[in-house]
Formats: sequence, structure tokens, C-alpha cells
Amino acid sequence: MNRLEWVLGILLVLLLLVVIGVSALLWLQPRTPDVPEGYVQTTAVSQPVAGVAPTSVVPGNTAKIAYAFAQRSVADWYADAVLLDASTTWPQGATETDLRTGIANWGYTFYSPEAGTATLVTVTGDTSQRISESAYTPPASITDAGAWLLDSQQAVQIFLDNGGGAFMRDNGITTLIMQLTTSNPSERMEWFASLISNENGRSYSMRIDATSGDVLETIDTP
Repeated sequence: MNRLEWVLGILLVLLLLVVIGVSALLWLQPRTPDVPEGYVQTTAVSQPVAGVAPTSVVPGNTAKIAYAFAQRSVADWYADAVLLDASTTWPQGATETDLRTGIANWGYTFYSPEAGTATLVTVTGDTSQRISESAYTPPASITDAGAWLLDSQQAVQIFLDNGGGAFMRDNGITTLIMQLTTSNPSERMEWFASLISNENGRSYSMRIDATSGDVLETIDTP
């Protein structure tokens, strides 16, 4: 046997040993069970995105509709009770479509000039509840609620159409707060809307005349 034949014989033996070893490993490794017919794979439920609260599933109303429910809670309080403000905060991460409905759960503050006190009323869906009462003196004259013509839906749309929507698209996850006030130095009934970015801390705010719908002021805070 020459040297070449000797080397080829050794290589053939080594190759045979490798084949035997791989076959043994494949035979001994655990087998994956067969998937039964009709089986549907499930995955773990993903966690909420950091900084985003779950969207509220409690049915709400626009501010003027909820106001009617709030009035029921103060009907037996003081006969001279007048509206001071209405406010809400939408869940952070609410979409522009969600906001444009103007639908939310609201809080209302009523003031009794005779008693010199204010009371807070919350409205969730069609359920209202008077929460608290405390001494209060308004800083300015109070505009009669009859001047309130712009509901929350229209106010939100004005706000979004005049920079609020662009702010949402440019600044990621945001939170919208809104407040209607009747006691202002301007002697107007005003909407105040403010979007706050949860990602960079920027804000975009606007004052809107609740009677005419005129934009009174915009504030863009970097």
C-alpha cells in the first residue's frame, strides 16, 4: 500500500466516525411533539406601552350633555347655584379621532353667591355625584351659563384644526386637558385646551371663546 492509499484510508475511517456520531445525536435528542389538528398557537399578552394609560371604557358625554346631569346634583343644594367651570382629562395616548368626539367624563364646580361656597360635581356616563363643598370667592364676575354655545366637541375640533393635531403628530404620546371657565378677567366664557407630550414635556395650549368660537390665544411651550 503506497502513502496516498494509506492517507485516503484514514480519511475514510474518520468520515465514517463523523457520520456515526451525527446519527447518534439525532437519534438521542428530544423529539418535538406533533402539533394536534386544530391547535392554535397563543402568545403572551403584550404589556401596555410605557407611559400610556389604558383607554377609558366608561361611557361619557360631551360637556353640555353631562352638564344637564350635573345640574340634578345641585338642584337641592342652593337655589342660586351657578356654574364656575367644567373640566376633564382624556386618557394619555388617546387618538385624534377619540378626542374629536368631545366625549369624556366631566367634573363641574358650582358656586352659591348667597352661601359663599363652591361644590364639586362629577359626572360619569349618566351618573352624577356631589363630592365636596368649601368656601370660595370668585376672582372675577361670573358669565351666565346661557352664553355657553360651544360644546366640547366643537371646542376640541377648533383646537386640533389650529395646531393641536399637528402637535399630536409631531410629539408622540400626548395627554389632553380641557377646562371651561365662566369667571375670567375678559368677562367671557372661555375654553382652555392644553396638550402635553409625555415624551418630551412640550405643551400646546389655546384659549377659545365659548360663545363665538374665536381663538383668543395660543401658547406653544418648547
